[in-house]
Amino acid sequence: LIPKQLAVSALSFERRVDASADDSEISAEIYEGFSANARGDKLKPVLSYWTFIADDPDDDRRNALNQQLGPTITP
Repeated sequence: LIPKQLAVSALSFERRVDASADDSEISAEIYEGFSANARGDKLKPVLSYWTFIADDPDDDRRNALNQQLGPTITP
C-alpha cells in the first residue's frame, strides 16, 4: 500500500546568541523561537518535529454517520 500524502509540515526550533562589546560593556541577547515550515520552505530536518498526514485510498471504512474515516484536509 502506498498512502496518498495530504500534508507535511515541520516545526523548527531556532536558538541564537547575539553578542556585542564596546570599550566599557559587553552585552548579549539570547533568542529562542520556532518557525512552522511546509513543503516548499527550507526545512531543517535535524532540528524539527515533523507532522505527516496521509490517506489510505484503499481504506473505505465509514463511521456511524456514514462518513468516510480518516483526515480531511481543506486549503
